[in-house]
Amino acid sequence: MPLSFEPGTQSVYSNTNYLLLGTIVARVSHMPYDEYISKNIFVPAHMTHSAFLRDEPFLPNMAVGYASVRAGKLKVAGHIGYGWSGGAGSIVSTAGDLARWDNAFFNSRIISAADAKLATTPLYINGKSTTYGLGWSIDAIEGIPVISHDGGMLGFTSIDDVFPTLGLSIVVLTNNGDTPPDNIAKNILAELDPEFGEKRDIVVAGEDFQITGKTEKVWTELHCGTIDRSELTPDLNKALTPDRVAFMHAHYAGAGTPLRWIYKGRQEWPDGSTTYSYRVLFKSGLAVLVAATIAKDGKFANVDTQYD
Repeated sequence: MPLSFEPGTQSVYSNTNYLLLGTIVARVSHMPYDEYISKNIFVPAHMTHSAFLRDEPFLPNMAVGYASVRAGKLKVAGHIGYGWSGGAGSIVSTAGDLARWDNAFFNSRIISAADAKLATTPLYINGKSTTYGLGWSIDAIEGIPVISHDGGMLGFTSIDDVFPTLGLSIVVLTNNGDTPPDNIAKNILAELDPEFGEKRDIVVAGEDFQITGKTEKVWTELHCGTIDRSELTPDLNKALTPDRVAFMHAHYAGAGTPLRWIYKGRQEWPDGSTTYSYRVLFKSGLAVLVAATIAKDGKFANVDTQYD
């Protein structure tokens, strides 16, 4: 396949690249990927409740993964072939074992402190941060530094948030492939750190009210099932099939009209697009996070909504 862009000019997360990295691990170590991970990660981190996708049928108390058919309706999710996961997501684990992984990684039991620092330092392209290091996302939540990674597999989602300045790690695993785990992690953080809970509803400086108004309009149209497709990029138009639009409408139809849009900042990307983030509050008490990415031509490239 041709390159999506010239190396060194952009950054895009790729599961395929992690699959290739797993293959490289196997080639360089001269042992199967799962054997290498077991010996060099599970053992030193004392991860005694971790295995691999192909072991699922033999694991006691293995959770069943679910997927949403439509709003409020679930079905048992399918399975992905072990050979298609590899370094991109073949590990089966528990929240407790992932906490042990955090402890081992940040205390030099897996790699050196210098390498851990390198892995958790964001890479820069053309002078702009990618907010991604070597296997970790590096960001801040309401000014609190967080080193994290989320993940998803058919029927499952996960997130591992490490807050170095708080001496805190929060791990969330779900068995619903459509449940965003970050909002659960944030609610836990709000309970553990009241100051964070207060900051969630504070507006960040630098809001472009024209962009906010445009985002409100597009978001409302998307969730009412009436879309002005001229405001969307070709890729987003293609992704928003009638079934997808109907699902979005059904999912948020009962929420009503938003009471307040709270601007939470923006992120500029190497391709010239910008993501604008908002916390949206409803009369029912529902809160969602809306991340709207606007391409450099002014059209919406993505509008992502997650419960908060």
